[in-house]
Amino acid sequence: MNMKKLLLLAVVHCMVIVSCTEDKHGPLSDDESVPPSVSDIRVENLSGSARLRYTLPVSNNVLYVKAVYTINGTQRETIASYKVNNMLLEGFNTTDEYVVKVYSVSKSEILSEPVYVTVQPQTPPIETVYSSLHASATFGGIFVTYENSEKANVSISVMTRQNGEWSNLDTHYTSLESGDFSIRGLENTETDFAICVRDRWLNSSDTLYTTLTPLFEEELDIRLFRDVRFSGEAEDHSAKWSLPMIWDNDMETGLQVKLNSAYPFWFTFDLGVTAQLNRFMIWQRAGTGNKLFYNNHAPHEWELWGSNNPDAGWENWTLLGHFIMTKPSGLPVGQNSADDIEAGKAGNGYDFENGIPPVRYIRWKHIDSWTTIGGASGSCSFMEIRFYGAEQK
Repeated sequence: MNMKKLLLLAVVHCMVIVSCTEDKHGPLSDDESVPPSVSDIRVENLSGSARLRYTLPVSNNVLYVKAVYTINGTQRETIASYKVNNMLLEGFNTTDEYVVKVYSVSKSEILSEPVYVTVQPQTPPIETVYSSLHASATFGGIFVTYENSEKANVSISVMTRQNGEWSNLDTHYTSLESGDFSIRGLENTETDFAICVRDRWLNSSDTLYTTLTPLFEEELDIRLFRDVRFSGEAEDHSAKWSLPMIWDNDMETGLQVKLNSAYPFWFTFDLGVTAQLNRFMIWQRAGTGNKLFYNNHAPHEWELWGSNNPDAGWENWTLLGHFIMTKPSGLPVGQNSADDIEAGKAGNGYDFENGIPPVRYIRWKHIDSWTTIGGASGSCSFMEIRFYGAEQK
């Protein structure tokens, strides 16, 4: 028998041995004695939760500690390793008292005698967020603000009623300490809204009902936009990364101003119609792994000016607004949270103040970008821009 056949037989033999070996799952010990209980349990009542601290029994046979309690008729369990002396019980949706049974569990999965303790959680996050909700009409929709002091993971659902039936319009997910969001695309008609807050245990707050009339607006037609820069204005980085690319409806191309341009620089474009502007949105460049959101050449601070008789100077221009892009998480440049990335993908929106005049021409005056905040020079890059308002016939 040659060497190849011997090796093949050896491999087959090993496979047979392995296949015939059964995995055994079961207790880590044969000791069936009842383990000693935890003692000296202290309760720290928190928002929608409670932390238990306790003294562990002196035993080599205890594997973990388990707490058993009931919320809304559903039994829940929380376990903690024997290596720690505390555990956090979560998911409470009221400030009622709850009886908790605490067990130590042996390596043989034998439970100790229970130790009973009562917890009374503080107001759950869904209720504190709910009590802070404020809704108002905005251009083309509804604007909602909230406070979330516990930075809890919650969702805020906005519903509308049509033909007597409530249906979900949109859901906003957040763990920020405070924030706001808008839902757009609604008609300029009186609308019934219902807003509630939920957590990851599917607990739900009360419902805020309100009736609002979204303010009229329409998206300006980007097909009418034109590059009308005067001599001396900001130059493009390349043909692909140029001013007209921010209204080409393509998220793969956009604007990048020539690198190391002295601040402030500006660029002028024509909306194609005279409009009473309500708001505008820009979409940042994401980059590989979304690393360019709130980073690199993304706009940080700028002004928008408007005119109906544009000139190379500033005599015929009116300041429409001063804007600073803020990062939801507040993390340093180069560090983005999940909320930051979601905000970047959704686009950054800005409202104009009431009382600005109708204009046709826009001048973007760039003050700085995210990696050159307060600097003397840099660039500016973003992918798309949109304006909303009412065309003046």
